[in-house]
Amino acid sequence: MRRRGRPEESKLFSKKNAVSIFIVMIMVLSIAGFLVTRNNTSANKREYNGYTFTFIPSKNFWETDWNDINLDFIYEPDAAAQVKIQGDPVARLKNTKMFLMSYDNDSDFISDMALVQYDFQRLLQPNLDIFVDGGMAFPNTYGQKVITCENATSTTPVLLFRGGNETLLKEQGDCIIATARDQADVYLLADRILYGLYGII
Repeated sequence: MRRRGRPEESKLFSKKNAVSIFIVMIMVLSIAGFLVTRNNTSANKREYNGYTFTFIPSKNFWETDWNDINLDFIYEPDAAAQVKIQGDPVARLKNTKMFLMSYDNDSDFISDMALVQYDFQRLLQPNLDIFVDGGMAFPNTYGQKVITCENATSTTPVLLFRGGNETLLKEQGDCIIATARDQADVYLLADRILYGLYGII
């Protein structure tokens, strides 16, 4: 009488096949992970006019290399390029060694305009050799000089930020007026001007 032994293992679930299936699963998951990573990397990059822009989530900025200088922008160039423009205001600022910069108190986001002014003063002279002299377009107790479009000359234009119903960048004689509809558009206008000054747009 035959002794009853263990039933034969299913060939599909044999130890040999189990190891093979495990290895295949690891390979599939590795490839899937690579594809996801590659797609995410692609989603965080933009090409514009010969420049590569990378979105940095930790900063919430778009970065690019310009003449071996790392530049940060809140908006990617495609978005900034949509700003409505009248005349050639950026060229007016670009073709000077100095301009005055000011902002009005007719909106709830003058602190954002002040920050933009600070960034322009901090960045433009070392990067583009353009000196920015700042002030405010209204009498103030901060020791800031009053700068309006009346101070603009052919050699020293004025860049004036103000609030309004339409976001617009326009050339008005020797004065460049940047009108922002809301807080976000203050930075959109600033990025549009900077992109133009750096020759990216």
